Amino acid sequence: MSYTANEKRMFDKIAGCVRALTLEATEKAQSGHPGLPLGCAEFGTLLYSELLQHNPKNPNWKNRDRFVLSGGHGSMLLYSLLHMSGYDLSMEDLKGFRVLGSKCPGHPEYNETPGVETTTGPLGQGVSTAVGMAIAQKHESEIWDIFDNHIIALCGDGDMMEGVVHEAISYAGMQKLNNLIVVYDRNQITIDGGIEITFTEDVAKTFEACGWDTLSCNGYDYDEIASAINKAKQSSENPTLIVMDTFIGKGVPKVENTSKAHAGAMGRDSIAHVREQAGLDPQEFSVPSEVYSFFEEKNKEWSKIADKWESDNKEVLEEIQNSKMKIDESISQNIVDSIKIGDMVESRATLSQYIDAIQKNDITVMGGTADLNNPCLKTMTEFNVFNPQNRKGNFFNFGVREHGMAAIANGMKLYEPMFTIYSSTFLSFVDYLRPALRLSALMQLPVVYNLAYDSIFIGEDGPTHQPIEQLPSIRCMPNLSIIRPGDAQEGAVSGEMAFARTDGPTAVITTRQKLECFEKEDKNWVENMKKFGAYIVKRESTELKNIVVATGSEVATTLKAVEKMENNENIRLISMPCRDIFISSNQELKENLIPKDIRCAVVEAAAESGWSEISNMKVSFIGLNQFGTSAPGEIVGKVRGMDSDSIAKRLEKGLER
Repeated sequence: MSYTANEKRMFDKIAGCVRALTLEATEKAQSGHPGLPLGCAEFGTLLYSELLQHNPKNPNWKNRDRFVLSGGHGSMLLYSLLHMSGYDLSMEDLKGFRVLGSKCPGHPEYNETPGVETTTGPLGQGVSTAVGMAIAQKHESEIWDIFDNHIIALCGDGDMMEGVVHEAISYAGMQKLNNLIVVYDRNQITIDGGIEITFTEDVAKTFEACGWDTLSCNGYDYDEIASAINKAKQSSENPTLIVMDTFIGKGVPKVENTSKAHAGAMGRDSIAHVREQAGLDPQEFSVPSEVYSFFEEKNKEWSKIADKWESDNKEVLEEIQNSKMKIDESISQNIVDSIKIGDMVESRATLSQYIDAIQKNDITVMGGTADLNNPCLKTMTEFNVFNPQNRKGNFFNFGVREHGMAAIANGMKLYEPMFTIYSSTFLSFVDYLRPALRLSALMQLPVVYNLAYDSIFIGEDGPTHQPIEQLPSIRCMPNLSIIRPGDAQEGAVSGEMAFARTDGPTAVITTRQKLECFEKEDKNWVENMKKFGAYIVKRESTELKNIVVATGSEVATTLKAVEKMENNENIRLISMPCRDIFISSNQELKENLIPKDIRCAVVEAAAESGWSEISNMKVSFIGLNQFGTSAPGEIVGKVRGMDSDSIAKRLEKGLER
């Protein structure tokens, strides 16, 4: 492809504006990362003016290409181009870069800025999320054959060093996601210097080994960039990596091609130099009128294309809008009713039954496991597996790629909010995927995390697989809801609660060991569990003096412990599968369960964290402060003081008798 001299002059002017606005915003904020925007200004210019299928007047147009800036620190590249190309981002917004409440935060944040497709900043997450977007696009376009859009991610040397990228690109290559284009900004500089001190990998060969096509281009040659992107869009089989050679900090001689370009204000002399070199007005935070006029004409074309597409596909779009799974309360209730008091069933089994029931009848419910189908989804026997031959498949064999799986799940949900998404692994492996889980919470994405093998009671696998600190550590994460069901009945209800949430992720923590289904004195326990996250298992028969709260497998054990205690008539036992729902309830409702000035104890086979919030009194905690050991689960529980006899003795010491 070849652009005219006039077209290239306009592109140069826009690229000059990108550089100037980046330096000016960074100077005003006295912080930021100008190196990437300076180095990739030409690529960004061509992308937003010629190569990206988008509609700034309707940023959520469903057939748009998704652009992911994986190196989120270079956010001014994105903000300056969103502003110039006509998105709802004003010059005043650019001047507010990095200030409180700005639409231009330090790193791009989902739902904060029009045109930002995902929160990026932690390196590697953007590329991996883009893989999830590409999967969702393939799935959706197979169900509704009206889409021809692509996913384009820009990443750098730092992204390529992150392990999550390797997990994700391996999976993308295997899945032959030919709608995915990753542009590798190979400037060969990181914060500590040239990459020769840390990274000698041949990235193109790595991608080729994973089943990708590879191309290359000069990051300052518009014709080469366009040719590479257009060729990648025409790929009939594989995802494409484009290796794009650039110079970090290009246009600012004192830092160009050095690690000094990465971050920090570069002075007004650099701003003046960039504006002069690009033939721009010396006035800071100004853009030539011809640039705005250029994009106004482009917007007319883009809007016309988007409007016609929406008109042509109106009925299909309405069908998609109505495709989101509706919560059917009878599903969980039928599972609850099938389990009798005294039955011994793992909580993972009934969560699995719930997932099976919703997934097999609805191909917009999508999820899978990190090579743990039977352990995490025990009752599922039929899997409609997504692969290159079956794009309508809604089950995913992610392999041993926990981190990649979670980032991909985020991308699937971001691409199509109508889809219902989950992923599965062991609770002890949550540390592998934590950065992506944190982004789920930060972006308020309702992704469900099915985390099985909940405690020391998994037994013989030993302390490497027995979670101790994982449960309290993820409870510390804002906006992550955690449900730890106490028996198989609660497990079914947990499934409904998790998939009903709309404003953030939910982790359901289930057992491998069989749990005895206990009698619940609260006959409205299902509704109370959903509404308040807790309910009464055993009521006091005399004046209430003590409350015991338990979660998960410890509920039935604690019930036995209380029954063994003398003078137990004044004890109320509460199952609290979802502490965060309980804590967020209004004070009056909380005090109905846990009244003021009543002594309270908590029993949970994990390290202690945050339980003081449930009561105004000092809360006694009966749990674990050491790792488990390798032995049958009952024995591990006994030697760690979590059997019913030990709990009874510890309660006697901690409660008012």
